[in-house]
Amino acid sequence: MRFSSRKAMNYEAVFKILIFLGFAGFFYTVIQSGAVRLYVHARIFPYLEFAVGAFVLMAFFTLGEVFQRAPRKTPAGRYTLFFVTLILAVSLPAAVAVPNTMYLGDGVQGQNTESREKENGATDPSREAGNQQETLAPTGEEENTPAGEPGNEEWGLSLQDGKIIMDDNTFAGWLNEIYERLDVYVGVEIETSGFVFHSEEFLQDQFVPARMMMNCCAADAVPVGFLCGYPQAAHLPDDSWVKVTGMITRTTYEGETIPLIQAKKIVPVEKPETEYIYPME
Repeated sequence: MRFSSRKAMNYEAVFKILIFLGFAGFFYTVIQSGAVRLYVHARIFPYLEFAVGAFVLMAFFTLGEVFQRAPRKTPAGRYTLFFVTLILAVSLPAAVAVPNTMYLGDGVQGQNTESREKENGATDPSREAGNQQETLAPTGEEENTPAGEPGNEEWGLSLQDGKIIMDDNTFAGWLNEIYERLDVYVGVEIETSGFVFHSEEFLQDQFVPARMMMNCCAADAVPVGFLCGYPQAAHLPDDSWVKVTGMITRTTYEGETIPLIQAKKIVPVEKPETEYIYPME
């Protein structure tokens, strides 16, 4: 008679350990590579770092169950969904998906903007692109009616040599600032960069140099930016990155007045390392 000292392996515990370590490895990889910025807002990063440690700890504490008799027979299919999710997360490349809908204005900036509008009693000028617009050039009367000084100290916004420069850190701030106080900025020179966004609802000489704004995660990201007038707009390739220099004017849209950049110069630029921007906190 033969006796064996080998213990039966608890495959359920093995599956759990593989899943825990798999997700820990995936989160760690996207954090270290910077690809995490394509998935979630920066404020979520600490939670993902915590999740890496939590998954590793759970895998460690599950090690003791590997050679314990399983309380019941566990079908392997029970963990299929976890493995499929992990495989898809690793195999599918992270990319920025651009919706077909463009929002013109600061309404996409979430609860902070809504709160400011309620406090100020203002009406949200944001609308989906859908109607024809009429461009209104600044008049002498508008120029002689100041509504405050340009810039916003609270958000760190100021003119540079008399020009507005919209970069990754100030894009959302200037977007909101110019919409809220358009009278101050009509006639001011502006420089902004973004990917070319066309819409069937735009005029032939219009496009938006857009950026993707993320409130929480990639699923809620929307393209935002200022409508831009440019004679050769229709010839600009979709999704190509450009830098626009022009003058802020205004246009009417669905009965509302919104900013419009009359482009003076457009040059191609490289896509930024981080394509997303975030609302002002």
